[in-house]
Amino acid sequence: ECKKQLINTLCSGRWDQQYVIQLTSMFKDVPLTAEEVEFVVEKALSMFSKMNLQEIPPLVYQLLVLSSKGSRKSVLEGIIAFFSALDKQHNEEQSGDELLDVVTVPSGELRHVEGTIILHIVFAIKLDYELGRELVKHLKVASNL
Repeated sequence: ECKKQLINTLCSGRWDQQYVIQLTSMFKDVPLTAEEVEFVVEKALSMFSKMNLQEIPPLVYQLLVLSSKGSRKSVLEGIIAFFSALDKQHNEEQSGDELLDVVTVPSGELRHVEGTIILHIVFAIKLDYELGRELVKHLKVASNL
């Protein structure tokens, strides 16, 4: 009960963007229930829009490692949704989208970051085949829409 309260307090508070990666990394070493993992994942995913684009790949890596404890679907959907929205914003060349606080970046930089994230996902799938199954499920559902 004390651990649950501590996790709840940590995740309910404001995370400074410079500590998001370290906090997310810390949770991979803590025994968590499925509900607690989901809470931590939601908090970390909500920080994407507040971070510099170059800081997102290390956070994605930590989330993928954490997903081995559960919430694989939430992690993958959160990553995909964020970059889909960012691509859409970039392609439409709109600034001021209330969903994304990321400064518009050159296409090459965005593609580089996306490529790094794809590499992280591939590496994580090699370590956790369930993550790969979840990604395939997501892709099948997305292709049917």
